[in-house]
Amino acid sequence: MKPQIVHRLADAELYGLAFANIYSDPNYHNLNHGGILQTLSRKGIALPDCADGPLTETMLIKTAPIKLVRD
Repeated sequence: MKPQIVHRLADAELYGLAFANIYSDPNYHNLNHGGILQTLSRKGIALPDCADGPLTETMLIKTAPIKLVRD
């Protein structure tokens, strides 16, 4: 995958844009990771805990969701 695509997948902006489209609310387009988690919670969407504990904003920011391996 191209680095630009990986960066966009890890960025909260993409998910905020998806929320804005799904819920027809333009205010969602600028959510950060914490806002994404709060919105999911308010919408009744339960987030599973990971092996490292509950999913937090810090975990989303520090963890690379996609690991590329070159052979």
